[in-house]
This record gives sequence, C-alpha cells and structure tokens, in this order.
Amino acid sequence: MKPDPTPIKTWLIVAGLAGEPLPQLFDGFCNRLVAAGVPLARGYVSTATLHPLLWATGIVWQQGRIIDSVDINYGFETGTAWLTSPFRHMLESRTWKLHRRLTGEGALLDYPVLLEFRETGMSEWLGLFYGFGWGLRHHQVEEDKVRPVRRDPLEADTAVLRFGHSPAFLFQRAAQPAV
Repeated sequence: MKPDPTPIKTWLIVAGLAGEPLPQLFDGFCNRLVAAGVPLARGYVSTATLHPLLWATGIVWQQGRIIDSVDINYGFETGTAWLTSPFRHMLESRTWKLHRRLTGEGALLDYPVLLEFRETGMSEWLGLFYGFGWGLRHHQVEEDKVRPVRRDPLEADTAVLRFGHSPAFLFQRAAQPAV
C-alpha cells in the first residue's frame, strides 16, 4: 500500500513557508518518509549556488539524521568522483530521473558509487533533478528549456515523494530482508 503523501506535503509547505532552514527541512522530510513506511536508508539534497567560490552545497541524511553538510567548490568537476558520478551523467544528458536496482536480478552498477552503496546494504538508488527555471552547468548560468515535471508525487516503484525544493536529490532504499 502506498503511503498517503498529503501529511508530508502539508508539513513541507508549512515548514518551507515558515522559513525552516534547509537542513531541518530535509531532515524532517526524510524522517517523515520513514515514519510513513518508505524504506529510506539515505538521502542527499544538493542546491546549486551563485556564489563565486561554491558551485553547490549538499546535505546527507542517513539513519534518521543529517550526517554531513558539503560545500562543493568550483573545480570539483575535474575529480574522479564527479567524472564517474551518475549525477554528472544526469546533468550533462539532461536526464531528470535515474533509477538503479543495486541487488538481485536486474541490478545495474554502472557507476562506482552504486557499488559502494550496495556494499553498505542498500538495494536501490534514485536520482532526481529539479530546476527553478534556470540551470547551472559547471561555470555558467543558462536558460532552462525543460518542461515542468507534473506527475504523481509518489513514485510507485520506489515509493519516494518528490521534494521539489532543490535542483538535485537522491534516495537509497534499505536492502529488503532475505526471505
């Protein structure tokens, strides 16, 4: 049975309009997903900036709490982590949703980080990109010509609510117990 997204959406709107800082907003969002029955093991949100030294900032949520805040400086795009990242592929190919099974039949580990996630017990990876009407690519701002995404906010195959506040975020599911 799919969780009812209404209470989470309502809380998200109220907290966002009240000016809740992004770390608390994301922490509350992830914890509410888990409380609603979504098997969420890890979440990441990244927001592009117009800062002269920072390309983006990111927040990592895992096992019920924020575990890391990340500043992503310009120049990161020459590092191996970025060059082999599913996010790089998504950004450069304008792929707004990428889903990978990490275990079992149909597992696809085409990026090194997905193998790392599988080794920590995660069974699925979902990456989503959202924009604000403009897009940032490495060192430039350009007009975004992508049509808005207007779908059911609850993904049936991954049971993840769309966050929509940030250009990028991802969720990994906890591994399902062996039967």
